[in-house]
Amino acid sequence: MKKTLPIIVAALVVLYPGLAWLTGFAIESRLDLHASRPLAQAPYLKLLAHSYRRGWFTSEETLSFGFSPVLLPGSPGGAAAPLVRLTIHNIVHHGPICGFTCFGLARIDTQVSVSKAVRGMLAKYFGKQAPLSIRTRMGFFGGGTTRISSPAIKGAVVVGGVITKSAGFSFLARYGRGARWYSVRATAPSFAIATAAGKRFDLGGLSVRMDMRRVAGMLYVYDGDFSLSIKRLAVDGGGAPGVVVGNLVYAVKSESRDGYLNYALRFDTGAVSTPTLSLSNAHFDLTLKHLQMAAIEAMTTDFETLNRSANPDPRVRMQKVMQIMRRQGLALLQHDPQLNLDRISVANAGGQAILTGTIGLHGVTAADFSAGMLGSALRDKLDAKLAFSLDDKMLQGLPGNGAALNARLQSLAQQGFLVRANGLTRATIVIQQGRTTVNGHSLSPPQP
Repeated sequence: MKKTLPIIVAALVVLYPGLAWLTGFAIESRLDLHASRPLAQAPYLKLLAHSYRRGWFTSEETLSFGFSPVLLPGSPGGAAAPLVRLTIHNIVHHGPICGFTCFGLARIDTQVSVSKAVRGMLAKYFGKQAPLSIRTRMGFFGGGTTRISSPAIKGAVVVGGVITKSAGFSFLARYGRGARWYSVRATAPSFAIATAAGKRFDLGGLSVRMDMRRVAGMLYVYDGDFSLSIKRLAVDGGGAPGVVVGNLVYAVKSESRDGYLNYALRFDTGAVSTPTLSLSNAHFDLTLKHLQMAAIEAMTTDFETLNRSANPDPRVRMQKVMQIMRRQGLALLQHDPQLNLDRISVANAGGQAILTGTIGLHGVTAADFSAGMLGSALRDKLDAKLAFSLDDKMLQGLPGNGAALNARLQSLAQQGFLVRANGLTRATIVIQQGRTTVNGHSLSPPQP
């Protein structure tokens, strides 16, 4: 064994340059594929120039892109505009050993070239530091890791009367072959801008987390979780108290089962302070249930095809959007989708107002989409039950102590649409077979 080990090491040393050279061909093929994908998906993007210089251990790639804002989805169109240019330079370190801590097909250090004027502006903020760092590790069998970061701005920088502070940001993405799975982690500790007039925007503690895995047999449908959270968001217009929001969270969770998908969406906040209103928290939590995955896949495929088209006419694009929505929307509605209002609420020191319940469509058929009777057909097949409650003490924390709203609630209670007792205002709303009742009192027009 003692004699064999030196021989193995010597063989690896001799063979490694050839291995690294051969690896360069696989790297170039993979990079060509990566460069072609955005061109196929974005007609407004053009590859103006592409060069690749292959070396033994290191290669270099330069791509120059141009895009026309006129061809962007939603653009009003019009005469052709000059292309906006962007140049990307990749320094490719061949594997299998692509750095002191890198083992893979390659490590790529990416530089984004900008104009001299933009470089001068960025230097005011970052000095001699690179404003952006991008590094990618390519896995042997597909997938890899990409890290993007921006350094903190040292001190407070004043440019054009605007003061900017930033603690930088970091972004890490891991992904499998063919994007079968991916995960993202991103953070931005703090960012603030302010003007001499007192206007200010302040963001603190931004964090993004995403873990997704493609559903078997699908291309665009994934199971997983996404969340974006901000510990503090403040906006001040100057000369008056601003708006401050704490612990803001936006989250989505998707789960597939037996050919259907459930989407749970959360948009929640902690304390909210405005010049006229203070809240201790707010919640907007919904779940979309029983969505047919085949219809979602088909709809996404149709929209992807539309985005690849180069027709800038917004009227034509909108017509195609409506055609897709009508065609694939029918498939979704025919499978009894349901919307759960898990929690829609606002609260202050006195109490909370909350709405919960379910809304569903049952028994929708293709015939309901014909003869212009969609509205009445869906109304007759809509099934909903909602519950509303309000702590009366909450009204005292509203502008004017909630006097106007309290008077309106009292009027509705006298008509029987609300129940007010023991400091609580309540209502039950039921929609069934085209009829709507609130606390048993009909709101629907009489049937013919």
